[in-house]
Amino acid sequence: MKHQEHYRNQLQAKFAELPVLWRRFELSGDGAELHRFMTRLAPVELAMLDHQVRGADWRVNGFGNELWGNLRPAGVARLAQSESASSLLGLASLHSIGYIREAAVAALAGLQTGAELPFLLLRLNDWVAPVRAAAAAAILRRLAPANASAFLANLRVIHRLQNCGQVDPTIIAAMMELLKRPECEAILQTGMSANDRVVRRLSFQLAVEARPANRSTVFRTLLADPDGTTRHFVVRQCLPGFPPEELPGLVAPLLLDRFMPIRRAALLALAEHRPDSAAEAVRQALLDGHGAIREVARYYSSLAGATDLRAFYLAAIASATGARQAAAIRGLGETGLSGDSARLIPFLHSPRPVIRGAATCALGKLDAEKHLATLVQLLSDPSYRVSAAALPPLVARARQIPLETLESLLLHAKCLHVRRNALRLILHHGKWRKLPALLTACDDSDPRIGSSAMAALINWREHYNQSFAEPTRLDYDRILAQLPKVKAQLPKGWSVHLQACLKATFP
Repeated sequence: MKHQEHYRNQLQAKFAELPVLWRRFELSGDGAELHRFMTRLAPVELAMLDHQVRGADWRVNGFGNELWGNLRPAGVARLAQSESASSLLGLASLHSIGYIREAAVAALAGLQTGAELPFLLLRLNDWVAPVRAAAAAAILRRLAPANASAFLANLRVIHRLQNCGQVDPTIIAAMMELLKRPECEAILQTGMSANDRVVRRLSFQLAVEARPANRSTVFRTLLADPDGTTRHFVVRQCLPGFPPEELPGLVAPLLLDRFMPIRRAALLALAEHRPDSAAEAVRQALLDGHGAIREVARYYSSLAGATDLRAFYLAAIASATGARQAAAIRGLGETGLSGDSARLIPFLHSPRPVIRGAATCALGKLDAEKHLATLVQLLSDPSYRVSAAALPPLVARARQIPLETLESLLLHAKCLHVRRNALRLILHHGKWRKLPALLTACDDSDPRIGSSAMAALINWREHYNQSFAEPTRLDYDRILAQLPKVKAQLPKGWSVHLQACLKATFP
């Protein structure tokens, strides 16, 4: 979400240049600078610009100048005379007045450079029927293999239009069928190596749909794709179409893929369609580092002859090393008995964080009540992995942990992840008991702790009336002692509100 917000802010800053460039064109008649700006925008960015240009803020403060504000359909012909006609007409096709958009689409339809295509595609979703019809007619006239490269370049916009309510789905289907023609096979090969992962994924899909006989070639091409989501998409598209006798060889590299959903899809395909060849794959998957893979492998464990999973993991703990031993420890936590927790204690002192983390996770699942004090100690482990593994079982039992212990970790622990986890556990204590610690944390020297505590305080106030618990005298004294120290950091009026709440109990 933060990445998307940053990307939108970057686009907003980029689009802010456009009114200035339009004004320069209006004064000089030279649209070269504006043309360079428009051609640097990706087709999907033009779709965002389409929405932006029609906004009231742009009409008043952006394009609130004579040429744009007084532009009429007859004036669009002047734009068509420019050497930068594709960009100028494309910009006019985003105008808020339908007659201007219709005239711009008609002029764009006369161009054949390919630069006009994204603007015509955007108008397929226009809310004015004549504009949509004009754009659709222009698109249909371009449905020829000679224009396939231009359609591939705009494949992401075409895909986006599939979810738009005004677009005629038959036109989308026609564009997809064009790219699936035999003459366009080389074009799709280009798409399968494009920088845009969405274009790569759609190109893979179209290639498979166009020539199912080439499924194996497409499938092997995907193994080199750097994007795990794209590889997973094509695996799901391709694997069901292969004959069972080919599956063992095809899924062998997929079972070792670094992306968990691909390993899971490969294991499921092999276990369902070639159970006679799945024994070793299931055995290996029982010791996979990801819990979702182990869960699937346990479902098919009978194929590997592992009927007693607890015994299987106990044996693996004794014989395996490294990551496989860590997976076996986690597997014992998922299948073992509470009495097995004693077997895990030695691994809590391992020099390797992966082993300590696995043992901590398994201990919390097998017998967290008995080993609560041990889990609290593990919360302060210098490894983030170990501390995070101790957190889930402690969250469920947070009120059993002395608040003073958590406050001490929050104030004095050296590692940031330990302090954050202690703060998370403090939040699960009583409505009033946790408040002094939160007030203290607001004035923390680390702004990350301070901001988290402040967010918790704001949440406390918003949900204040959901609980009728009253503070004790000890809570009252601690809160009043801490409040003056952090009053300056609190939101305006917050201190007064809190004191009023306290006075309602202790007038």
